[in-house]
Amino acid sequence: MLTNFGNLLDDKVKGTNPYSLSFNIFLVITSILIVCLSLPQLYKILKDKKTGNINFTSFWIFHLGILGWVIYGVTNPNHLYNVVIADGLSVFVNGVMTGLLYYYKKEFSQRQKMFGYLGILATWGVAIILIGFYIKEESSGQIGLITMTENQSAIFGYTLPALTTFAFAPQLIQSFITKKWQGISVWMFVLYEINNVAWIIWWIIGILQNQYDGIGYQSLIAGLIWQIISLTIFGVQLTFTVLDIRKNKQTIQQN
Repeated sequence: MLTNFGNLLDDKVKGTNPYSLSFNIFLVITSILIVCLSLPQLYKILKDKKTGNINFTSFWIFHLGILGWVIYGVTNPNHLYNVVIADGLSVFVNGVMTGLLYYYKKEFSQRQKMFGYLGILATWGVAIILIGFYIKEESSGQIGLITMTENQSAIFGYTLPALTTFAFAPQLIQSFITKKWQGISVWMFVLYEINNVAWIIWWIIGILQNQYDGIGYQSLIAGLIWQIISLTIFGVQLTFTVLDIRKNKQTIQQN
């Protein structure tokens, strides 16, 4: 599958479209960023050995959103190797981070933690099975084993961004209510914003590329809109988290 991914990039770069090279550069960048999204929070939880004031609903929505992108990638007829590889790895990294959040949540009973662990294992199982079918289909050339039609796959394209875009809306609401903004690593929000900017650039280049080739780009515009919304939401959380950190530092210095 990695060989096919490399061949796909080579073919696009060698093409006549002037946007192909930049399109594929940002394709790789966004793939790497997706895998790294959970690392700041993973580092924070390993360092602090405790789970702060977080909303588990947000983390579960985001985790299921990543799994949804895996489903979208393996069933899409356009060979989205970057989506399968990036989100396939991310679902496991994010799962480890989510599992540690449960492990260090002292307020949770063993029963609650067990349900969390089982939920994570279930998402891993689904991802492994789907990626296994995908690898079999790609290696054998037997199209149709798991691939959907364009129209069926489009449903995922229009709905899945809502999961990852609004995943931390519950956390945002909770933070406004409790006035506590430091349950999540500030660097996680920074990385999310960098990721959003990179994806916005990728969507724009994709639109320009399709315009040049005379191909429809309505779905790309939809993706761009979702990404801008995501940039705004995480920007608000990043701003208030930084302000809260500064406020606490000033309080400590005054005391």
